[in-house]
Amino acid sequence: MTAQPCTGRSFATTLELSPSSRFDLIDVRRVLEELFDGTLDRFRRVLYFSHHTTAGFLDQRVAQRLYNRRDGLDGFVRSFQQLFPRGAGYRHDAMELRSELSEEARLHEPPNGDAHLTFMSSGLQSCVTYFNRPGLPVFLLDLDGVYRGTARKRHASIVAYDHEALVAEVEAQVPVSRHAIDSVNLRDRGVGLDQQIDELLRKHGVGNGRLDIALDAGERAAGLTVNEYETLLMRHDLADREQRLTDAFRTAAGRVEVS
Repeated sequence: MTAQPCTGRSFATTLELSPSSRFDLIDVRRVLEELFDGTLDRFRRVLYFSHHTTAGFLDQRVAQRLYNRRDGLDGFVRSFQQLFPRGAGYRHDAMELRSELSEEARLHEPPNGDAHLTFMSSGLQSCVTYFNRPGLPVFLLDLDGVYRGTARKRHASIVAYDHEALVAEVEAQVPVSRHAIDSVNLRDRGVGLDQQIDELLRKHGVGNGRLDIALDAGERAAGLTVNEYETLLMRHDLADREQRLTDAFRTAAGRVEVS
């Protein structure tokens, strides 16, 4: 594990973590305490950022409802893993279809469609901000931490601070198709959101900060997730599983009404 702290009005570091199993819960707060005894305690808030799309954090309110305990978080995630079991014929895992990968990359790419779908459906996030509660664990939940017996290197960045200030707000129109279930990559140049953000960063000279992306308050049938935008996963596996879940819920509701 490596870390490079910065002192002053805030504290920032990046950890290198090693999971012990494919699905692992790593107490990042415990690691920080071992490396920087008591350093975080004086700050009001702590931002946790995962550099990966199959390893993330739960919102603090969700973690609290699960009592910030391993067994609670473990059971929560495993309920979603039952909906998206490993090796269930995901197109994302058909390496011969992954045209964006080189021949060499296909040999080493893990078949982890289930991990991506579990990440998105369970509400895991790449970036969360916690009110600082010294002594309570903060877990990185890794859904794909070991492949072929080898632990994958994981990185998490942490920023502890007291205050934050809103720099700017922008609105973006997101084009969607007429299909009942659709997914849009917000980083697509056609959307233009990335370009707006880059311009704001240059204009305001922001060094360290947090970007919050939210749907309009009137949206009722849309959601946001941070994950890799791989076509087979987002256009096929996600849509297919969403439709199966919808059909299952409708069937269950019909049975309840009949009984």
